[in-house]
Amino acid sequence: MIHLLSGIGFVGFGNAIVNAASTDINKPGILIFGFTFSITLHVFWEVLEYISDCLSHGNAQRWQKVNAAKNHMPEGALQPAGLVDTMNDTICCIVGAGLAVIAWYITVS
Repeated sequence: MIHLLSGIGFVGFGNAIVNAASTDINKPGILIFGFTFSITLHVFWEVLEYISDCLSHGNAQRWQKVNAAKNHMPEGALQPAGLVDTMNDTICCIVGAGLAVIAWYITVS
């Protein structure tokens, strides 16, 4: 849920940056920037999550083999749990950013 909400919030942040910098950009350009800005910030988030796991021996990306939650995947899964967690987070961010762009397009003139 946090990644869905961050996708929405990051779009708003990106749109605010463009609006503060210039008023000559058309509405679709602002929304495209907001969407790509949101996805870029999410990528940085995932990299920082990975670095945090490496430095603190944490498990934010669900990469450890021993986990009480069984990494949310069956024993014979083809992909490692960290990849599944990162992809789920990324998909949620993209959905949130897409919803935010649609809402901004409809409501902001």
